[in-house]
Amino acid sequence: MKKFIVIDHSLCNLQGHHYECSLSVAEAAAREGYEPIIITNKIFPQSLKPDNIKVISAFDVDWFDNPVNSNQEHNIIEFLNILQNNPLDKLSERIIYQVQFYFKYWDLTQPKLKLLLEKIQGSLSRLINWIQEDIKLLRSIPLSNTLWGLFKIIWGLIRYILVIFSKKINQALIKLLTPKTKSFKESLSQVLEEIKFSSDDEIFIHTIGIYQVEQVYHYLVDRDLSKMPRFHILLRRDIDDPLVVYAPGMGLKAIFDNCYNSQLWPDKIQFYTDTDELIQRYNSLSEVKLQKIPIPFRQEKLQQTTQISTKNKPIHIVYLGDARPEKGYHYLPSIVESLWTDYIQPCKIKLTIQSNFSIEGGEGLIPQARLALERYPDSKVKLIKNAMSADDYYQLLAEADMLVLPYDSHSYRFRTSGVLTEALAAGKPVIVPENSWLGKQVDSSRASLYKNTDEIPEKVIYIIENLPQFSDSAKIFSQGWLEQNSPDNLLKTLLSSQNTIKLDNIASNKSPIEINHQIVSNDTPETVPKILLVIESDFLLDNETTNPSFINQLDYLGLCGYDVYGLFFTNKIERKGNNYEPFYHQVYPVIDRIFQEFSVNLKQRWIVNYNSSDIIPYALNTKEYIKEVLEEKNSFKRDLIERYNLGIPSDLIQLLQSNQFDVIFLNSIISYSIIDHFNVTQSSVICEVSETLSYRYAVNNHRNIDEDEYQLECKLLNQCDSLIFRNQYELEKVGETVNKPQLCVISEQDNLEKADYFKKMNQVFTSLLDDRAMLLNTTGKKVAILYPWGDILERKSGASKRVGLLIDG
Repeated sequence: MKKFIVIDHSLCNLQGHHYECSLSVAEAAAREGYEPIIITNKIFPQSLKPDNIKVISAFDVDWFDNPVNSNQEHNIIEFLNILQNNPLDKLSERIIYQVQFYFKYWDLTQPKLKLLLEKIQGSLSRLINWIQEDIKLLRSIPLSNTLWGLFKIIWGLIRYILVIFSKKINQALIKLLTPKTKSFKESLSQVLEEIKFSSDDEIFIHTIGIYQVEQVYHYLVDRDLSKMPRFHILLRRDIDDPLVVYAPGMGLKAIFDNCYNSQLWPDKIQFYTDTDELIQRYNSLSEVKLQKIPIPFRQEKLQQTTQISTKNKPIHIVYLGDARPEKGYHYLPSIVESLWTDYIQPCKIKLTIQSNFSIEGGEGLIPQARLALERYPDSKVKLIKNAMSADDYYQLLAEADMLVLPYDSHSYRFRTSGVLTEALAAGKPVIVPENSWLGKQVDSSRASLYKNTDEIPEKVIYIIENLPQFSDSAKIFSQGWLEQNSPDNLLKTLLSSQNTIKLDNIASNKSPIEINHQIVSNDTPETVPKILLVIESDFLLDNETTNPSFINQLDYLGLCGYDVYGLFFTNKIERKGNNYEPFYHQVYPVIDRIFQEFSVNLKQRWIVNYNSSDIIPYALNTKEYIKEVLEEKNSFKRDLIERYNLGIPSDLIQLLQSNQFDVIFLNSIISYSIIDHFNVTQSSVICEVSETLSYRYAVNNHRNIDEDEYQLECKLLNQCDSLIFRNQYELEKVGETVNKPQLCVISEQDNLEKADYFKKMNQVFTSLLDDRAMLLNTTGKKVAILYPWGDILERKSGASKRVGLLIDG
């Protein structure tokens, strides 16, 4: 019998939708006459294994490629951690703590022993004093200091030998006891060999990391393809998601290219995703084309639920899914607080909130949010802190009158939601974010959509007041939705995918496609100059910082119609490293908003993190850099080194090294190290000089200006083609040393009209691009333009709600 193998190496428990997806697809395969097999993580419990489907627990890692340890292995790792962290010192501290604890405990709980304990403590105190006095007397004995010194030397040597001996023993124990973790590829190879696959078998992997997709590729190319089963891989994350962009290995585009060039695709490996938007974005990367598949779940579970009468009972509002930031769990306390007085407290509505953490201890603000929700009575706001069984999950869904999904619209702009899929199938009204995949699946007859999370309470109230109409509409819609997202429909798509791919490749798609915010069209003129903005982006988030020159530059580029690309990053230590993801999610919508407001043709953007500083450029002092890092001091040289090692994605590296950009604009000369790193030789460089950085670092570090820093700064400025100063005195100061850039302009002279600024920018671009410059007409009648600036620009420039500009038209 042909096998249909579902690989779900992250399947460890009931967390998330792994279990439902794997089981529903396996059952559909059984209905099609296949022998279904589910291959899970090695810690998947026996109690959750279904009776009618073979389950093999094999993988050591999850889809993040993190080792997943059993309880026994976890205990071993804890023991090894103890060995590595000075166990004798820890034991000593523990003994002292226990002695102090029990003295205090007996003192409080055994009043009859109080006098005895006081006597013991007093005697010990006096004994210590006597010993100290005797030690003082010993110092008057001849040779006592010498003998005491010799004793300390000998004792120090003994301790040193014991420490070395202890470390050697610890290293041997650690090596002996550390659990061996097999890679995804190793486990895959071993388990497939054990089940004796054939070329007629199908393998479906619905949750996988990008590096693990690369391992599947390497696994296949090393083998006789005529004997291999066909792999079906589902990719659900956006192509500019950090987990995709910064995945280790060759990267997603290179994987696709290799699969295409080696002819693995489409015969032996095929790729899928579950939204039309993601189809377009993935298909833009290479010749490999993805297909759309439905979102499966066990629909019979909905039919098996017990219907409970809700007459004369509070309206039941439910939040389903793990308590995670991207699912908006941290917004629930404010939603509950807004509804409490008029709706929850008088028992008009009640809430049930699934509140199990996706990782131990919870993420970010989630633990505090759950604590805030626990302040409410359980009869009115019920929290479910453990992952639910499938029966309990679907029963709760059946009992809900509506579901609230306060999801992050950016995280789910193209991603699907299993909770929404099941809610629509159950015929439940929902509250979802407007600018997201969720918002595109509903209309105003069966859902209420919000733009900002503070609108959710009023959206809840609106559905409460019109619940019968919303419920009827949702139930009518559910029939078609159930058919569309059935596991049988998914299986049919997988099994017919090879023929579909070949037919699709005959036709060519010439419509514009968005790629990582890049618009590609065959009709785009090749003569439009490409401008790369390299931007330190902290000012976009920090309310106290103003940058009107950046606004002027965007306005100019938008009006001229240049093709603009953006590289964005932070320069603040507190936003780097582990804090990069919050920075990414905060700055992303701000970039979207500000570029749209000025109609800038933003073709592609990269928001990047810092790599470790493995390369020290410009012959800078390595020891000095390390000292500054340890002392947490910033300097021009340190930032130059770290900017040189910025984590530039591979597609941008290729554009830089092939000199694809006509003009590169820097808002800090520190970023010139990126140009030097990738040997960009043919692009013109404009740099904004807001202030002399050597001076700023001197002020911040309470020291004099470092002359070496200043000379290095001037040397880099001298390599630019044009400089834009904010102040006349800065221009004149730098002009004493810098003389190569042919054009230096002032962006913020007093009473400088925008038309005059545009004229200056026309001069800059004409000098750099000659007849390819797309100039802005600054002569003719005066035209008043009113900009409805949003909050971000209002805060930055101190402008009123509508700001008028008078320019030449």
